[in-house]
Amino acid sequence: PGAVTLVNGLPARDALLAAGDQVAVAGKHRFVVEVPWIGGLAENAPDGSGEAKRSPSVSAESQPRGVHFGRWPWLLLAAALLAALLSALLMFAPR
Repeated sequence: PGAVTLVNGLPARDALLAAGDQVAVAGKHRFVVEVPWIGGLAENAPDGSGEAKRSPSVSAESQPRGVHFGRWPWLLLAAALLAALLSALLMFAPR
């Protein structure tokens, strides 16, 4: 027999998860699904029934407005440096 997975307290093999859903695996590990751009879930604490309350709708202000590109230049620079380092290692490695 495999480990039992519970979604919001009910056994499940497959499930479509939403923000606030609780997933328990084998009775040892419990996870709560969080979505960073949906605010206001902090007040939706479990009420003792094992299920988190969900907001009825998500406001337009809480939706992401676009991708933040602050890290992209640094990631591209790091990738270019790694590529250059690997190329140098391959070219100048002893044979």
